[in-house]
Amino acid sequence: MTACGSAALVANSTSIMELTIASFNIRYDTQAFNIVPIGSEGGIFPQVNVSNVEWGERPWYQRRGPLVDQVLWENPSVIGFQEVLWNQIGDLAELLGEGWDWTGVCRNDGKRQGEAVPIFWRKDIATLQSVEHFWLSTTPEKPGSIGWDAGQTRMATLAEFKTVESNLPFYVFNTHYDERGLQARTESSKLILKHVNELVDRVSPSGSAPLIFLVGDLNSPDTEDGYRSLTRWRYVDDGARSKQDGHTFFLDSRHELHTRVSNFNAARLLGARYGDWLATFTGFGEHDHRNVIDVVLVADTGAVAAVSPSSKHTIGEAQAVLQTTQKQWAVTRYGVIPNRFEGGFLACLNYDTKNAATLFSFLPPGQRYHVATENDPSAFVTRTISIHFKGVIRLPLRPTTSSTMNRTLALRLARRAQLPKQLVKAVNSRAASGTAPEAPDQARYGHLRGAPSSAITTKMHFFNSVLESKSIPTYQVMDSSGAVIEGAEVPEIDKDFARRMYEKMLLLPALDTVLYNMTSHGEEASVIGSAAALSDTDEVLGQYREMGVLLWRDFGIARVMAQCCGNEADKSTKGRQMPVHFSSPDHHFHTISSPLATQIPQAAGVAYALKRDPARRGKDVAVCYFGDGAASEGDFHAGLGMASVLGGRKQSLVCTCFSGIDRNQASVFICRNNGFAISTPTTEQYAGDGIASRGPGYGMTTIRVDGNDVLAVLGAVREARRRALAGGDGGQAVLVECMSYRVGHHSTSDDSFAYRPKQEVEDWKKIDNPHYRFRKFLESRGWWSHEEEEALKAEQKRQVMEEFKKAEAMKRPPLSELFTDVYEDGNSGEPWNVSEQRAELKAHLDKYGNVWEPYIKELAKFK
Repeated sequence: MTACGSAALVANSTSIMELTIASFNIRYDTQAFNIVPIGSEGGIFPQVNVSNVEWGERPWYQRRGPLVDQVLWENPSVIGFQEVLWNQIGDLAELLGEGWDWTGVCRNDGKRQGEAVPIFWRKDIATLQSVEHFWLSTTPEKPGSIGWDAGQTRMATLAEFKTVESNLPFYVFNTHYDERGLQARTESSKLILKHVNELVDRVSPSGSAPLIFLVGDLNSPDTEDGYRSLTRWRYVDDGARSKQDGHTFFLDSRHELHTRVSNFNAARLLGARYGDWLATFTGFGEHDHRNVIDVVLVADTGAVAAVSPSSKHTIGEAQAVLQTTQKQWAVTRYGVIPNRFEGGFLACLNYDTKNAATLFSFLPPGQRYHVATENDPSAFVTRTISIHFKGVIRLPLRPTTSSTMNRTLALRLARRAQLPKQLVKAVNSRAASGTAPEAPDQARYGHLRGAPSSAITTKMHFFNSVLESKSIPTYQVMDSSGAVIEGAEVPEIDKDFARRMYEKMLLLPALDTVLYNMTSHGEEASVIGSAAALSDTDEVLGQYREMGVLLWRDFGIARVMAQCCGNEADKSTKGRQMPVHFSSPDHHFHTISSPLATQIPQAAGVAYALKRDPARRGKDVAVCYFGDGAASEGDFHAGLGMASVLGGRKQSLVCTCFSGIDRNQASVFICRNNGFAISTPTTEQYAGDGIASRGPGYGMTTIRVDGNDVLAVLGAVREARRRALAGGDGGQAVLVECMSYRVGHHSTSDDSFAYRPKQEVEDWKKIDNPHYRFRKFLESRGWWSHEEEEALKAEQKRQVMEEFKKAEAMKRPPLSELFTDVYEDGNSGEPWNVSEQRAELKAHLDKYGNVWEPYIKELAKFK
């Protein structure tokens, strides 16, 4: 579920007024290259990005209307938007109407390029006094500057306002921290605090303590220094801690209002918090990556007091709190507002489902109205007045039969009927119970393009029957930051083994970058993790992204270059194969064939051969790698059918399938599901639950694994291999689906940006990045360092280029090798037509090879 939120303050002035501050990450427009004007909804639209559809997100031209409807429904005073492109700012301004104004610039150039963090406000509530934009870097005044270890440019907007009604000043910071740079998030907080303290020093001498808000997407949970630096750690380690150094820090409205009390009493029912206040980041799934990374903070300048969580939040109570505390403002409400619409339609957000909090005291949308009765005199109906009055207030009312249930409430109730059914249902259930629903145990939803509904599990869940749940779970060990998930089944691994795995994971892209024909970019964890789980004598039948298996088996860089250059050192294929179509009997690696899925029935045959060999029966397995596209071929079904029944259960076979997002392969069949079969996305390949759902149909033990989690792949394939060999002389076929994403193009002849946005690829370089996750895991154990990484990358690059130059300079095998290795050498062993072809080639070269210039140059390259 996605969530947006708001918070409200009540001012201590001659007349009570309420200021509602909101934060909303709306998710950038992925179709910005083909903008759809407002008012053209009946026309022909650009093709929708399929990945966004299957995650629940629609293109911006479909999201903007419901999104603005929700903003108008919540009717905040000021709202900070994040992840907003310039065309989206224009749409928001037009749809919000004449009653709103805005300020902001885009981060790349300080003008219109890149994302912005604009601030919008209602003209009847506030007037803008000044605005400042600064960049979260060591050069905050420089547009486009990137700070510390951040992956992208980040910035902040600071706006100074005065309330229209009482001319009270307040300030709003709006920002969006980097999602990858841990140091960048911490330093960004320090930079914002520097601006806050300068502001306090400048403003405080001239009057009362200033009211300062910080809203935005911090990408930093409360366990990180990015958040802790802002709040002085007060909510994490030791409760509310007083300032010790004279500096100003922030109060988190989520914590200042304490814990919501579960009680059916109406006063408790309308407690301080609303919605899923434990998570503003949930992803596109139901419960994935639950965390609070979006905030509405208020500076602890002495201007703000908090209303008790057990209060009814009436005007009288607010006045009493302000008079008692001698504060100027009182925090009355905090909430995280759902924004999922009909049929799972999301108004905003991408894989980062975020939307933050608001301080508000008006009734949340869809809240059940509780009517007082003679038997329950303490109960009351709450009316929200926001249409004809400035600010938002709460008033206790008489039963609904009273004339006080006036047209204002009727108007509000009429709009309530337009809310999405899921939202109304969720709110009503909370109103009935008085508590927010508990998060499901060990259930999160990951970014699995080939199986978007697959829940994440930390346990290896092999199955061999149709599941009752809606989707097969995905086994995961590490989270996106490389931390081991609590309760996860972690495979046994020591320092040397782990370092070797990571070194091979780095070597694979170092080679791919130079060779580039059919790369493994994005799928390194699937390939190396599965290879590391196998015995070096297991028979491997790969496709064309399994070079990492050979690298793990010490097939050296020189041999890789020899095959790709087709020179005389290529002892296996002798220059007769396409680049990266490897073969090596010494490494038990069968020749790669370009046509899809041919290796799958062959793998069934190899497994059968192993079963019939007494020396290898029960010791070695046949490991078959293929992609989600190959799973759409007939050979896939023929191969799995044969593997599951051929020779009964006396067969050892592992087949790995990589699913649509370049995930992992592991099985006694390993499928790399990387999201695309060349240009065909998985959504157009199958309607079922990925490739793993097919395993039980063939009676095969099956598991789905996070293909970007090298430890999960290692553990899953190890167990798959063990199960394949189970039973001594026997064995069974096992299917492993590795979920990943193909970051690279299909091949050098493919331009994938013709069928997927470039921004999507850039996003996936950061989502669950396999190198980043494993590096963080190693660093957390002291097994790796930044200095080692830089040195290794430099050395690998040097070796790759050195061997490339050597291979390029070597002669190619003799042309006579065209006729060898199929029939017995000599005329007595080969058919007459082959002998005739050999003679024709010799005669042709004897006649023209020494006289025609192109032949002379080309033949000089051969031995």
